[in-house]
Amino acid sequence: MSDVEPPRRDEPLYKQLTHEVIAPSSKWSVMATIFGAILVTVLINFAALWYLEMYPANRGYWLVKQKWDMLLALEEPVEWLILGDSSGNQGIVPEVLVGDTAVSAVNLSTVASLTMLDDVWMLQLYIDKFGPPERVLVVHTYDMWVRNVIHVFLAKASIPWGAWDNLEPAFEMSAKKKAEVFLTRYAPIYAENQTLSNVIYNKMFGPGELFKKRFRLEPTGHMSLLNPNPANVVAGAEKQSAWAAGRTFKMSAVNRAAMEQMIALAEANQLDVYMVNSPLYEGLVGDEAFQPYYAAMQDSLRGFAAQSDYVHFLDMTAVFPADEMENVDHVIESAAIRYTQMVADAIADVSDSR
Repeated sequence: MSDVEPPRRDEPLYKQLTHEVIAPSSKWSVMATIFGAILVTVLINFAALWYLEMYPANRGYWLVKQKWDMLLALEEPVEWLILGDSSGNQGIVPEVLVGDTAVSAVNLSTVASLTMLDDVWMLQLYIDKFGPPERVLVVHTYDMWVRNVIHVFLAKASIPWGAWDNLEPAFEMSAKKKAEVFLTRYAPIYAENQTLSNVIYNKMFGPGELFKKRFRLEPTGHMSLLNPNPANVVAGAEKQSAWAAGRTFKMSAVNRAAMEQMIALAEANQLDVYMVNSPLYEGLVGDEAFQPYYAAMQDSLRGFAAQSDYVHFLDMTAVFPADEMENVDHVIESAAIRYTQMVADAIADVSDSR
């Protein structure tokens, strides 16, 4: 016979049942709970919107918003409009481009994920507001030309909802993609949940870093970086060489349409447009596996430039050592100054030969 006594009938209820106690409920209390949860979620979302606006963690998203804000905030025309991707954002110093003159310039380069579509849209809106600038410089990295638009970046462009349907070339999106753009623009706790999680996790042991400005632009739009990352440059070059080896260059449809629109804008406004390749790591340019692909890309750009007397391809490749670069096509400040001067000299050569 067991020596263990069965529980007494008068044993406290909490030892026999779950510890959870379900309070009496009514229709109104259930609705209050639901709406309360929704309200808390909305408040958290607004807090996330505010935080990412003030202390952004995604440099690409931040860059797109900053440059579109700069474009729409312009109050006076400029002589030089600099467009392109992040290689131009870090690579072109407007003050060096214009030299010791009274000529004004602004660097509105964003990210390669928006392709050349971003360039022609910006140029169109600028022309609508001020008329054509004196000159346009377009800077892109070599692998941008085969890319398609990563649509969620459109959420960060400071243009009204649906404006992409009225610009040329138009960018069509499915209902699903539009929903993703909407959520990226207005619901960061959904669309940028990984970014927010990383911020909280990485900063929880250093709260002072939580409210630190991570990125900065010069007043004319150039992003000056001082710290190179040679190991990242070399590792990136190996990946880029493997990607390009044996690959046939073919410009993406969105870039081709944008290029045709750029030519049309140049012709209609008698506007000189200069296209140039981004700065590159010297080790990548010297790689034999990379060279055929790069040469094919250059040939394609030469062909487009030949269609208009106003479009000029600057046939130059500026190379830099790993200790002056952040990655294979992003230079630090010292190299940016030299690269910009090289571009300015190439433009002067084109102008002198006309």
